[in-house]
Amino acid sequence: MCTAEGKVTEATVVDHKVKHEGDQGLMWDQTNWQPLCKRHHDSDKQMAEKSGDERARFDAKGRVVW
Repeated sequence: MCTAEGKVTEATVVDHKVKHEGDQGLMWDQTNWQPLCKRHHDSDKQMAEKSGDERARFDAKGRVVW
């Protein structure tokens, strides 16, 4: 189940709540994982990470907080 918005949608992506930036410990830390559907993974969270927007922060569920 995709954890975004609490809707029952098939999760197809394992998202990292905290960006791992190549840190193997953080990458494979299962407490840092959350299931998301591709739409939610590729939406606001991914765009904010790719843009390098310093204002973008993420809550414990990986949602963008400006």
